[in-house]
Amino acid sequence: MATISTILNVTRTYAGVSSAAGMRRAVAIARDYATRRQAFGDKLSRKPLHVATLAAMELDARAAAVLTFYVVRLLGRSEVNKATREESTMLRLLTPLLKVRRAGSKRSLGDRRANCEGASWLGPPLAAAVHGQAGRGQLCRGHGVHGRPRTCPARRAGAFLVG
Repeated sequence: MATISTILNVTRTYAGVSSAAGMRRAVAIARDYATRRQAFGDKLSRKPLHVATLAAMELDARAAAVLTFYVVRLLGRSEVNKATREESTMLRLLTPLLKVRRAGSKRSLGDRRANCEGASWLGPPLAAAVHGQAGRGQLCRGHGVHGRPRTCPARRAGAFLVG
């Protein structure tokens, strides 16, 4: 049982490290894209809603890195038999949590990165906020609140890449 537990700790930690690295890369790509892409007459990096999305992504990526490397520290201390009883308990509790957090956070962050690049539908609340038309009209198929995809102001301005 102890051998299986050790192997699971190592593989879950390895997965956590690779996930944190992937999240960091997703944030870097989204930030770079925001400095290059223009919509509604200005770069995305100057749009408050886009900056808020990037900030949330950054926070998730940093939180994942902190949790992951705390678990790495605990695993290292455990492997050289220097972990206290409290640290061993934390390792047993945090490695499964790391696995669960890793799966959900990476997928969520990946979706937000795709949204930042305009590669997927942003969702009704975000689209309504981008258009400044929250609560008015009907939502159309990814082009705003007005129900007319061909005359969508965001589409004319090139704000979204639909795909």
